[in-house]
Amino acid sequence: MGQDAAGNDWETEGTQAATEEDTIYGSTGSDGTLSSLFGPAAPAVALAASPMSASPPTESGNWIHEEPALANCFQNHAAGFNYARATLDLSKESLWEWSREHRVPLFERLSPEGPEFVKVGRSELCEATMNWRLVPDIQDELEDLPTLRNFVCHPEPKQRLADYESYAAIAERLMVRLGDHERVQRLRAMRDGLRVYAEQKLNEIAGRQVWAELGGSFAHDDGTWDRDHTELFKRVKDSESRSRNAREFPEVVKEVAETWAEVNIYSKSRGEERICWPEI
Repeated sequence: MGQDAAGNDWETEGTQAATEEDTIYGSTGSDGTLSSLFGPAAPAVALAASPMSASPPTESGNWIHEEPALANCFQNHAAGFNYARATLDLSKESLWEWSREHRVPLFERLSPEGPEFVKVGRSELCEATMNWRLVPDIQDELEDLPTLRNFVCHPEPKQRLADYESYAAIAERLMVRLGDHERVQRLRAMRDGLRVYAEQKLNEIAGRQVWAELGGSFAHDDGTWDRDHTELFKRVKDSESRSRNAREFPEVVKEVAETWAEVNIYSKSRGEERICWPEI
C-alpha cells in the first residue's frame, strides 16, 4: 500500500482539511512535513495537507515486475525511451506545481516561466534548493531525478523494458512523495500501455513459428523475422549463455530462438561454445 510524504495511505483522503494558514505554515516535527525552509526557525510545508488531486490513485500492480517473461518480449527502443521522457516531463510538472501551490520559493528558482523550463541536473537542483535545505523531506527523491534527466538527455538503447522502467520509477517515487495522485495515475496508465507492445511481439513470434519451421525460414535474411525479432532471439540466447533464469522468456520464444540459433549460429572458441551473431 503506497504512502505519501505525510504518511497517509493511498486509500484514505488524509487528514481533515486545515485552514490555509495551518496548511502552508504547519509546525515542524515528526508529522511528515518539510522541516526548515530557510533554517531551524523557518515555517514548514505539509506535503500532503493540500493534495494536487482529490482522488488518490487506485492501487495497481506493476506488470513489468509481476510478469517478467512477458515484459522481456518488449522490443521497442523508441517506445521505451518515449516512456522515460514522458515521466521526466510529468515529474517536472509535479515539482513545479507543488512548489507553487505551497508557496515554496523553489519553483521561482527552478523556472518562473513554467515546468517546461525546469532544469533538474544535480548542480541546478542543489543550487535551487540551497543544497537541499529548502526541501529536506524530498531530498532523496530529488537526488535521484538527475539520473532520469541524464538518460533522457543522453539516451542509450536498453536491453530490457525493466531497464526503462527503472528510470520511470524515479519519477513515480517523487510524485508519490509529493502527493500528486493525478500524475501518478497517468504514469501508471502509460506503463500499462507498454504491455501492448510486448503482447504484439509475443503473438508475432507464436503466429509465425509453425510456418517458419515448415518452410525452413529461419535464416536471418529470409524476411520472416525483422530486426526486433532477431534482437529478441539474441537476448534469449545471451540469457542462456549467462546461466540466467530460464523463466525470463515465454516458452514459445525460447523454442523459436533455439531453432533460429541453430540455423544461424555456430562457433566454438577456447573450448567453450560461444555465440557469433550474423550481421543483420
